[in-house]
Amino acid sequence: MDISKSSFRDGGDAIKIVGKINTYQAFLEFKQEIELYLKAYKDQDTSSKYSFNGEKFRIYFVRAYPLNSYVLGFLCKLALHDKINIETIVDGSRMFTFFEEIGLLELFEVKIREEG
Repeated sequence: MDISKSSFRDGGDAIKIVGKINTYQAFLEFKQEIELYLKAYKDQDTSSKYSFNGEKFRIYFVRAYPLNSYVLGFLCKLALHDKINIETIVDGSRMFTFFEEIGLLELFEVKIREEG
C-alpha cells in the first residue's frame, strides 16, 4: 500500500491509496496517515506536508479492491460520527459495485475515475 496526495483539475486534493489494505497493521498505517491529512483539512492548513485543499475530503482508491471491514468502519465513523464530508473515488466498476452492494454509494459520494 502506498499513500500520497494527488491534485485534481478542479483544484481540490485527494488522498491516493494504491494497493490493498489487507492486514490490521496496514490499516493502522492507513488510519494514521489519513488522520494527519484530516487534521490539516479541518484546520484549513495549506502550507504543511499534509496540507489539503478542497471542500470535500477526497479519498482515491487505486487497485485496492476489496476494502476490509476496518477501513469501512473507519470511513463510516468519519462520515457519520465526525461529520466529515467524504468523497470516494475508485479506479473501476468492480470497486464501485462493491460500494453499491453494501449500500454506501451515497454516504461516500462514490465516483469512478480511471487512474491517469
